[in-house]
Amino acid sequence: MPTALAAQVGQNIIPNGSFEEYAATASAPRHHVRADHEEADTDDDENEDGDDENDKPSGDFDPYAKPLYWYINASLFSTRVTDAHSGKFALKLYPNGGSFFTRDKEFNPYHLKVEAGAEYRLTYWYKGQKMAPNMVVTVDWLRGGTHLKKDARENKADYATNISDQWQQKVLTFTAPAGADHAGVGLYLNYDSEANEKGGFIVIDDIEMVQTSAGNTDDRLAPPENLKAKTQQRELELSWLPTAEPEVSYEVKVNGKAVGTTTGTNFVVTQLAPGTSYNIEVVTLKNNTRSAKAATLSTSTEALTHAVNDENRIPYLYKVRENGTCPRALPLFWKELADANAKITYWVDDQQQEPTDGRLLFPKSGEHFLHILIVESDGREWELDYQLNVD
Repeated sequence: MPTALAAQVGQNIIPNGSFEEYAATASAPRHHVRADHEEADTDDDENEDGDDENDKPSGDFDPYAKPLYWYINASLFSTRVTDAHSGKFALKLYPNGGSFFTRDKEFNPYHLKVEAGAEYRLTYWYKGQKMAPNMVVTVDWLRGGTHLKKDARENKADYATNISDQWQQKVLTFTAPAGADHAGVGLYLNYDSEANEKGGFIVIDDIEMVQTSAGNTDDRLAPPENLKAKTQQRELELSWLPTAEPEVSYEVKVNGKAVGTTTGTNFVVTQLAPGTSYNIEVVTLKNNTRSAKAATLSTSTEALTHAVNDENRIPYLYKVRENGTCPRALPLFWKELADANAKITYWVDDQQQEPTDGRLLFPKSGEHFLHILIVESDGREWELDYQLNVD
């Protein structure tokens, strides 16, 4: 169920990306090539070339006029030029190290309304001379003023390449993360001393960000509630209350990485480290869409009870009950196991048996004898015997 912003599909959301609208400027800055030991200007207002809501548009051509709805770091010594890709004007910049980014009339850089899960195509045209590949494009994604993700294209393949006196187009694709409702777009010119020595520059025009597909998240699809975790040393046993929506599933993420899905309201996260903090998210899934919001929880696994070298440390299967009973499909969840890569061999009734999906399956209910050999990587080893009554 796409949101109302699906109407933006095919529309450019960056204002004045063609640099046709300008405000008057008081004085003309002088171009300066930054020495190797000098730092780029900071983002203070006094080091900024950009629009001022109190300035009035100028009808006469002024190379130092400020493009409306843009912040430009003064280190780039921007000028408008008439050698445009389209329209009348383009923006000429020097690779002194600095950023320029879109903003609204209230100087808010995160003003672009976006749809969570939607795909966007960001394009710009460029030309120039005597410059190596340059230009890092960054999209910051937010929800309700909270920063969700910084999407920076820092690989050289994503730079403006083969810069020459001919106009070329750069095309980059971005996907808005779940929950995103606003974005900010910025471009950064890396400092290039060799280009500066040779008089290198770049001319930019027609920056656009166009939504190319509707999103796959839905604000009306609710996340699960009352997310809880029962902590163990290497597992987290998660549970939550179901949503009212029928025929849904749930995706579990640990520290931002998806680890599995389930149609139930329980999930065991495995292969964790003892005494370690983890951030958990659970979202609702239905018909290839996901809830815009997630149930979240921060928790920590239990630490080992004994030090690694303590002779009293003896690993054991905590899913074997104190009375010696266990389920027929026994989860191989350990406590006091210090080495996640320990070699563990199992014998059931004197027959070696391999686990399946992290469980040991007994051939039938009733009494069984379980023998286990554990060898940790540093040579510590244990032999354990269990006389079991299997459910």
